Amino acid sequence: MLAACREEFMASARDNGYDEQKVQALWERMERFGPCTFNKSHAVCSALTSYYCAYVKAHNAMDGSILFFIVWGIAYIVSRIRKKLGKPIPPPEPKFITSVNHIGCAVQAVDQHGCPMWQRPGRLLSHTSTHVSVICGSTGYVYDINGGIAYTFPVDEKDIRHGE
Repeated sequence: MLAACREEFMASARDNGYDEQKVQALWERMERFGPCTFNKSHAVCSALTSYYCAYVKAHNAMDGSILFFIVWGIAYIVSRIRKKLGKPIPPPEPKFITSVNHIGCAVQAVDQHGCPMWQRPGRLLSHTSTHVSVICGSTGYVYDINGGIAYTFPVDEKDIRHGE
């Protein structure tokens, strides 16, 4: 198989006007390096696992080693099912906050599809595509995209509405 690839490589180089001696030297270097490289399926599997791990780690607080095995297992199962169905595996779609609704004494983050993501008590202070700042009593909370508390902050007396 490698010999057939060599002939195709050399013919293509000749057709594109490359010097045959330089192309031959390049081929010999690639041939010597070949046993040290990953095969394509292994490289793709490693890339997908890394991508899914990075995505999940960025959006969930978990130990990296546990995360690797969970994501690898999920990615493997999904890839096998999708392969049997003959469908490509789409990358995970990132979520972001597009709006925040006021519901009584609470705020509700809404994603780009108009679906509620989470709801927390308090009064809206501000929001971005990844965080929502809420005042609840005498404490301010900044919630991340998953509704977890990213951090708290002290609230000025002027921002506190008594009776909340």
